[in-house]
Amino acid sequence: MKTKKGVVLEGVLFIVILVVLVTAFTTLYKKHNQFPAGYRIGDRQFSLMDSIQEAEAGLFYVDQAAQHSADESIDELADKGGISAEEQKCGRFNGANVWYELRRADAGYEVTDCLDETKIEKNFETIFDKNLNDNLIDNPYNIPLNNYEYQFDDTHITGLAKAPLKIEIKRKI
Repeated sequence: MKTKKGVVLEGVLFIVILVVLVTAFTTLYKKHNQFPAGYRIGDRQFSLMDSIQEAEAGLFYVDQAAQHSADESIDELADKGGISAEEQKCGRFNGANVWYELRRADAGYEVTDCLDETKIEKNFETIFDKNLNDNLIDNPYNIPLNNYEYQFDDTHITGLAKAPLKIEIKRKI
């Protein structure tokens, strides 16, 4: 059985607990609204994660554009016989650039070398750079053009960026 003192004590405790809970709720609610408009806890971190994903997508885009450009450049260089139009010394035969020219001489034949093999890599780099810029011109990631220096080894091309890729951290509202 409850006594009058117990009932009064229960009522007072209920009111005190109610006041404490309402005060705690309003305090937390006010602190929550102290963030700039549109921000909630974790929004900045999520924006940063989205920017990281966008940067990765941009790098993947450059990688795919470079692979496609390398294939195009090899085809184009093969069509030209490894010689650029400025270097063409001996002309064309049946639609192909001439690499060696034979001329009759007194003691047999005189061979003229029309293909400077040391320039093939430079020709490839020039064609590759043009094709890469063509493939990057309409990119959605603001990738700068004419931004790469190339290093060649036997089977790989390594492009080193002159300027970094800049990705803006966007705020979602």
